[in-house]
This record gives sequence, C-alpha cells and structure tokens, in this order.
Amino acid sequence: MTPEELRSLLRVVHRDLTQAMRGAVETELMRTVQRWQDAGSPAGVPWLRNAPGSQEDLQVLTTWTYLGADLVYSSRPWQAAAAEPLYALAVRMAHDADDQHPGLNLHKGIDYFMLGMARFHQGRYDEGAHNILIAVEEDRAAGLTDDQIVAAQQLGQHVKPWVRDALAEVAQLCRDAGHTFVTQAHIETMLDDMCRDQQDLSYRPVRLLWLHSSLRKVDDLPGPSPLTPVRRLEALQDLTFLYEAALRERHEQPGEPLRQLRHVVAKVRTIKGYPAAVIDDWATFANFDAADPDADADTKLTALQTEGFGGASDAERLCCQALLTVGLVRNMVHHRIDLQSTLLNAEYRWVLDRVLAALLLSW
Repeated sequence: MTPEELRSLLRVVHRDLTQAMRGAVETELMRTVQRWQDAGSPAGVPWLRNAPGSQEDLQVLTTWTYLGADLVYSSRPWQAAAAEPLYALAVRMAHDADDQHPGLNLHKGIDYFMLGMARFHQGRYDEGAHNILIAVEEDRAAGLTDDQIVAAQQLGQHVKPWVRDALAEVAQLCRDAGHTFVTQAHIETMLDDMCRDQQDLSYRPVRLLWLHSSLRKVDDLPGPSPLTPVRRLEALQDLTFLYEAALRERHEQPGEPLRQLRHVVAKVRTIKGYPAAVIDDWATFANFDAADPDADADTKLTALQTEGFGGASDAERLCCQALLTVGLVRNMVHHRIDLQSTLLNAEYRWVLDRVLAALLLSW
C-alpha cells in the first residue's frame, strides 16, 4: 500500500467513525428525550434522579459518554485527539436538544469533563481546564454534592497523582535543606486546598488545574527549539501568578488587602517565621530600577544564587532564595519579558525549582 493509499484509507475510516459516533450520540439522546416526554416534560434534570428507575435513566443518559474513555485516559495525544470529536459532538447536540425542547435542560457534566480531558491530554491545557470547570458547574447546578461531582473523582485519580509526583523532587530539595515539614502529606494538603473555594469550601479545582497545566507546559517540551523559552516563560508566568493569587486568597483578611506580591510574602514570612532577610533584601533582588543599567534579571539572579544572607543556615538560605526568586520572576515577566534571559535558558531548572519551593514553603 502506497502512502497516499494509506492516507486515503485513514480518511475513510475517520469519516465512518465520525458517522458512527454521531449515530451513537443521537440514539441515546433521543431515548433520553422520549423518557423526559413520557414523564410529562418536567423542567430540568432532577426529574431523572427523582423518578422511579432514575439510576437506569441516568445510565442511559451517559452510556455513550464512555465510548471514548479508554482513548482519553491512554494519555497519548493522538488517541485523545481521536476521542475529542465524540465529546464535542455530544456537547453540541445536547445544547441543540435543549433549544428544541424547552425545559429539558440536559445534564452535560460528564460530556464537558471528557471533552476537557481529551483536550488536556493533547497539550491544550487552557481549553481543557475551561471545559472541566464548566463540567463542575454543570454537576453542581444539577444538584450533585461535591463527592458526586465527576471532576472530583477523576481529577483525584488522574491529575493529583501526576502533580504530586512532579513536586516530589522539589519537596526533597526542601527537606534536604532542613524544611522537614514538606512531606507528601503536606503536598496532599496543599493540592486538596487548591480544589476548595476559600470562602464556602465548595469543590472548585481552578488552582489545581492551573498548577497542573503550568507544570505540563514544562514537562511536555520535546527538546530545545525556538519555542522552548516561550513555553518556559508561560510556565513561570503561570506559577508566579498562581503563587501570588493563591497566597493572597489564603492569607488575606477582611479589610486588609494585600495589594502587592511583597505584602503577600511579608505575611507568609510572619506566619512561617522565615528570616527577615526575605523582605529586607526584596529591593536588592526582586525589584528593577530603570536608572540602574545593571539591574537586569540575569544580574540579580547571579547575585541571588551566590548570596549568603549573613551566614544563614541551609534552611534559611533556601527560603530566602525561593521567596526572592518568586519576586524576581514575577517582576521580570510582568515588566521585562526577555526570551534570551538565563532565567529561561541556562538557569531555568534552578529558577523553576526555587519557584516551586516557594509555593511548598509558603503553604
């Protein structure tokens, strides 16, 4: 078989598979609509759970949703890409059914979740996270409790373990320096917190998905290329903004707005009992001064790497380096984006480890 014949065959297979997907979705969708009509066309999804045989009805509603689950959870991008059209089609047809049958209000939580995971496993993390968060709101609007929300179960199985493993090396760096509290249990607590709204403690995994996608941007790099510094810059932007936003939300008190990153770090330093040098040396290592031609990120990074902080212990020195590196990176990516910087090239691993250490040490 010639390459062109193979491509032609694959196009035919793809077309037939798409048609089969549409048929599977449409069949189950129409069965659900018929059950809704037979029940007197009540408003909203809860009729499924309240009516006799509701578990069967819910199973019928979602059976076809799992047709592509093995493809999605293989974690291979090409297999996730093959499953994506099924879930995009399911979401679109469910919305169309709602438009055609006022009051139907189909539950689309699993549809959106699987669409999000299919995109996530292709490296399209922002799109995937958006779909997953819609799925959470769909489940909540349908009356599901936090422990029934599909994302709470699936992210716990497929995302949290990956993040936990990705942070293991940095956690060991912290422990080796003397921060013995940075255990696996500490990481688990942090990830659980990132799945909860700080106000009402409802399940909202925004920050977990944010952290996951940031780390995957680094992990998925195929090797040195012109795009590498850009992806590294995106990851550092995400991580430093995540640090600032999460810690502001965690430590901010009513009537006490923490308007700048320095104030967030100062609050963390006070709570954790970290060295005063963290704040005392903030201007030296984290701020940029346009009047000083040597005040660039690379120069400050070199000075920060070799600074002894007045004979500080290993634990104190790592803490100072980590928290000041967050400030340095935050100000660099906010004010002076330089893709040639050593922060994105030769010293990137050192910088990334300190930014992640700052997150672990601040929680």
